[in-house]
Amino acid sequence: MGRTRLDPEEGLWLVPCNSVHMFFMRTPLDIAYLDRQLRVVRCVPEMREWSVKLLPVRHAHSALELAPGALRRHGIREGDQLKMDAEPAARAETEPETDGARAATFSSSLRE
Repeated sequence: MGRTRLDPEEGLWLVPCNSVHMFFMRTPLDIAYLDRQLRVVRCVPEMREWSVKLLPVRHAHSALELAPGALRRHGIREGDQLKMDAEPAARAETEPETDGARAATFSSSLRE
């Protein structure tokens, strides 16, 4: 939040998360909603600034926020199985302020 852009190979993995909003964002984002096994259950390409998708995405356990166009560049589609190169940040580092929400970056190696 507050950044003017996201690097093409950069992202934010939000755990747990089944809906997002774009309030206060300065750039569009691609969103991939993932289940507990990291299977893509919904893709939202180029979600615009100040838009809202507050309805929970069924079966989503986490959300991967990516630079605009990343879903297309990496060929990520609903049903794909992703492999993360990073684990979510340790729970102890984020509680109690975020109520257990965790985030981590990933590298460009998204698909198995």
